[in-house]
Amino acid sequence: MLKISIATSFAMLLSFSIPAAAEFHKEILDAHNQCRLRHHAANVVLDNSLAKAAQSYAEELARTNVLVHSDRSTRSNIGENLYSWSISTSRQSTSKKPSLAEHGVMGVSAWCEESAKYDFSRPGYVTGTGHFTQVVWKSTQKIGCGAAESKVSLTEKGQVKTTRYVVCRYSPTGNLNTPAAFRENVRP
Repeated sequence: MLKISIATSFAMLLSFSIPAAAEFHKEILDAHNQCRLRHHAANVVLDNSLAKAAQSYAEELARTNVLVHSDRSTRSNIGENLYSWSISTSRQSTSKKPSLAEHGVMGVSAWCEESAKYDFSRPGYVTGTGHFTQVVWKSTQKIGCGAAESKVSLTEKGQVKTTRYVVCRYSPTGNLNTPAAFRENVRP
């Protein structure tokens, strides 16, 4: 029988230096703005209160080890994108995992790649494209992102599964579910 024990879950930003956390925010903001530029949307700016809320929720995801959106009632008119990445390694492994900033960029890249599934000639919400449309939503002006990490010890296999969670919050929210709103805010 496989025994699984939850090891310490901790906030990734607390386990990295202040320069690494600053690099995370810079890189994830740049990745958002590059994607937005390709779709004719103005740059967004980093908002500290959104970042703090995103960080808090990333920590909650790491504690529970479940990737699920926060309750909309707790974030009125605030959009949310989630991303997770996992790797299992032996306890003795010295393999290098991507940096905090690289994980943020990986998340934004995955969200922006959803544009391939979006039909710009038929504006509206389409399953599998909501992360992309939130990133490029023209009327969104501010973002804040956070990241956290959890570790699960797979004792019989002698491995540790590490999962990183990235949460981004958007203000004002995108994905207002009318064709007119999508036509105005999501550009090819």
